[in-house]
Amino acid sequence: MVQLWTKFRVGILGALVLGVSTPGVWAEQEVNAILGASIAVKPADQFEREILVKGRIICLACRLEDVRKQQPQAQSLYQVTHPHGRIVMQIDAVDDLRQGHRDTVSNPLHIRATDDVLSLLTDEQSVQKEVRLTGRLGSDHVLEVTGILIQL
Repeated sequence: MVQLWTKFRVGILGALVLGVSTPGVWAEQEVNAILGASIAVKPADQFEREILVKGRIICLACRLEDVRKQQPQAQSLYQVTHPHGRIVMQIDAVDDLRQGHRDTVSNPLHIRATDDVLSLLTDEQSVQKEVRLTGRLGSDHVLEVTGILIQL
């Protein structure tokens, strides 16, 4: 009877170990590698999040270090780089639109956007204006801007 109980415990323990660790392995594989998969599985390093960045543009074509020297009391300053240059923004909040909670972004923040969105963002009339950027933040820490709102 003791021998049967020992084999039963080993069998249950083995089933638990395999049952717990197997889904983690599946999540790292591509869809084609999982037979019969009916949902798309992305590798963990390619996840994107929908976010909203709220703040204001401090200056265009400037460096974060220079702004910090001129305005040492300023808080939450970020250097935002884009394909045509850089700007400095004061970022007041970053909201994760799917999760509904506040988050942080890396500094510098790299963005990609269409030319019309970039022209709005880098327009002289946008300096010192409130800005809201919406987009997808990838695991590569690049914000793909899908929308922009500037309070004029």
